[in-house]
Amino acid sequence: MTSLKPDSDGARARILEASLDLFSDKGFHATTTRKIAQKAGVNEVTLFRHFNNKMSLFKEVLGEIQKVGFDSDRIKDMDIDPGDLIRLAVEYIFEIFENHPREIRLLNLALLENVEGFEEDYVVIHANTALDFIADAFRKLQDQKRISSREIPEILAQMLLSQVLEMAAQRIVRKNTPLKKYDRATLCNSIIHLFMS
Repeated sequence: MTSLKPDSDGARARILEASLDLFSDKGFHATTTRKIAQKAGVNEVTLFRHFNNKMSLFKEVLGEIQKVGFDSDRIKDMDIDPGDLIRLAVEYIFEIFENHPREIRLLNLALLENVEGFEEDYVVIHANTALDFIADAFRKLQDQKRISSREIPEILAQMLLSQVLEMAAQRIVRKNTPLKKYDRATLCNSIIHLFMS
């Protein structure tokens, strides 16, 4: 986890780090505040001094994870060709999976567990940001007649994003998959070629 603000004894940072470990390993529902406190080396009273309840702690962890999510602001204002923007977005998503597998596992588990508010508060916001960004690039490529597909840009964006997320998950998160034998560049190039023809 990145850039946690330390308190006087580091308890808050240790609680957040322990929470990320346990939530990503066991899931939200199976993780208790007692287990988090034990892993962080604090008692539950200290945990509750920093966080009202398990859900507020989980949301704080998500807030930290948000810093590693798809950040279209990082690239949208660059004066880059739309084809290069799609390539950059695909590579960026793979990079997130490679550099933050623990965070990705937590997000997958939270989605599978249907943690209250998680999909609406977190997934939809980030997915929509990425989808809008990619759809706009596809729209520009269609206007420039650089891709043959005349599919609706939002559908193309959803298909691309789904493909990238699935392949990144297989390569990074799953233990046994044939995709592990390919490097990131090969997978990214294959996906991009598929959608840019």
